[in-house]
Amino acid sequence: MKTVARGILLLTGLALLPGAAGAQEWVQLKTRGPTPPHRSRAAAVYDPQGHRLVVFGGTSPLGNLNDVWALDLRTLEWAELTPPTDGPTPQPRLTPSAVYDPGGQRMLMWSGQGDEGFFNDLWAFDLQQGVWAELRPAGEEPNKRYGTASALDPASGSMAIFAGFTDEGRFGDTWRFDLSSGAWTRIFEREGPGLRCLHSASYDRRGRRMIVYGGQRSGPLDDIWAFDFAANTWTELTPEQRPPGRMFTAQVYDPYHHRALLFGGNLGEQVRTNEVWAFDLKMNSWESLNPKGTPPPERDGAVAVYVEGEGRMVVFGGGGSGVTLYNDTWALEGISPPTPTAVGETAARPAAFFLGQSYPNPANPTATITYELADPVQVRLGIFDLLGRQVRPLAEGAQPAGQHAATWDGLDQQGRRAGSGVYLYRLETPAGAQSKKLALVR
Repeated sequence: MKTVARGILLLTGLALLPGAAGAQEWVQLKTRGPTPPHRSRAAAVYDPQGHRLVVFGGTSPLGNLNDVWALDLRTLEWAELTPPTDGPTPQPRLTPSAVYDPGGQRMLMWSGQGDEGFFNDLWAFDLQQGVWAELRPAGEEPNKRYGTASALDPASGSMAIFAGFTDEGRFGDTWRFDLSSGAWTRIFEREGPGLRCLHSASYDRRGRRMIVYGGQRSGPLDDIWAFDFAANTWTELTPEQRPPGRMFTAQVYDPYHHRALLFGGNLGEQVRTNEVWAFDLKMNSWESLNPKGTPPPERDGAVAVYVEGEGRMVVFGGGGSGVTLYNDTWALEGISPPTPTAVGETAARPAAFFLGQSYPNPANPTATITYELADPVQVRLGIFDLLGRQVRPLAEGAQPAGQHAATWDGLDQQGRRAGSGVYLYRLETPAGAQSKKLALVR
């Protein structure tokens, strides 16, 4: 489903839509404790419960890695989370793809390239227990590959992956992994972004879409696409005016301004950049941001996360010119104020909270309920029957901004099994309340 007319090819290096400086500023973070080894082409997620940047794998001067590190964003202290070697552990790799699963409070990691070839194994790292578990999907699986991109949709409880370089060359395929059934499904779409690898992706929470940018085919690509989780369709968003194509770019989603943010990347011919670009997902337009302060050195293969409630992007590592690898940490401050600060900005903010659809639905017997908070607030979440009587409380008290999840085990307040039928789950905050239905099947 292409919705944009073909644009003209832009000359590499052309400056487009220069953004106003002043709101954003680069700050190099002075971290504490032992620092992870220098690396590039790793994977990372933001852990909202622990308020941490979590990094896995990548390539380093020591070779490919399979270690796990976490940076506490309150204390700026690094800690290695790598489990003991006698437990199950993924093999070392570069370009793994990782997403955060709020329902299980875990990092899901898939694919990559190791010393002996490509991977298509799927692992879950428990962010509370600090242990790996390999997931073994039944049925057909995507090819082994590296340089793919992925996003997780909490509302459907599924992860989408797109393209990459496989054992049969570049692919342009789209797959979904269902967290409940533990199975892969290939999405057959007549038109999509096409063959590529080394692209980037983020999750558009408002539209329930995976936003995919750039990558590499015969050279760097400059297109941007959206995969709709509800419809299983691709839509091209590429405007006529756009920045030069790039690969190995770090991408995050800014929910306050409803935009995708890109940092760094490789423009081709080993030309690296430290530019920051913003793609407005409402207007389908690019803006070049010009932050104050001294920026990170040019690099590709860095990891980046958007920090909930603080309106900043945190960047770690990457590769520079020659064989240079980094293990420095930077913050791009002032991306998105957590509270309105200017006339008209309120309209750009997301709703105060969002209640997702439970999964699986029907439940048999457990159901995971996801929700998002725009600000730290008091919440009450519970299960009710259709007459409005509470069956089971699930959460109550102050919670931080960001993504949250709760699980109903199918029991009532007395620990008895609730009967089959339709129930309501209700989220209450000072900004209002919302309810949705779920079915329980025994």
